[in-house]
Amino acid sequence: MKRLVELIIDGKILEENLTSTYNQEWLQMQCQSRNVSIEQVSYAVVGTNGVFYTLP
Repeated sequence: MKRLVELIIDGKILEENLTSTYNQEWLQMQCQSRNVSIEQVSYAVVGTNGVFYTLP
């Protein structure tokens, strides 16, 4: 069963939650595709369905 993966809280990357799949480069690309910087994101998570969600 997949689990929720928290990646950003209050504009800070949760380094301990990065993986070979969800790494810093992948995270940067996801934010760029949403026209936000990591610092602008209040909360970002990969859901159990594998979808990346952000809250500005």
